[in-house]
Amino acid sequence: MKTKINAMLVNAAILTLFILPGFSFANTQVPPGISEKEETPGEGLRKGWEVGKYKGWNKEDLLKLKKENPERFKETVKEKTEQIRKRLEELKQGDPERYHRVMQKVRQRRLVGLERLRKEDPEKFKGLMQKRRENFQQRLEKLKTENPEEYKRIMEHKKKMQEMRRLRKGYPRRFQEDLEENPGLHRGLNK
Repeated sequence: MKTKINAMLVNAAILTLFILPGFSFANTQVPPGISEKEETPGEGLRKGWEVGKYKGWNKEDLLKLKKENPERFKETVKEKTEQIRKRLEELKQGDPERYHRVMQKVRQRRLVGLERLRKEDPEKFKGLMQKRRENFQQRLEKLKTENPEEYKRIMEHKKKMQEMRRLRKGYPRRFQEDLEENPGLHRGLNK
């Protein structure tokens, strides 16, 4: 009799320690991409998105609108880009890690698009890059008067990048040593 009671107690302890916690963890996990703040995770509208439906750009409609009504096209694009900026700002505040991943994807797509443009239409690429340089110079001039500390930091970084490019060509070993000391500089050295 005493053995049966001990066996039942041991079985109850094993059940309590090993099996029941698995059930409690299974109920608390929320699928990726679903906000935990929702009353019922995975159901309802979230910041302009419906479950299973994407409300984004329709390329054909935009091209048609651009041909038919250029003013309305400009307004539509402006509204949509403003919505995207708001969503990105909310994401930046709410989930910085996901914001970082999204921005990395955006930068990567932009680089791929620029590379494709460089190969397909070199003249247009040169014009675009010239315009980007001019805009950057204008922002630098504006920054020079409004925020001298930031301007100084940018110019020091620019000098460091020029020095690193010079080292890469002339002194590869020293270049590798400097790159290991300054790991954040590797992105801009491909120019």
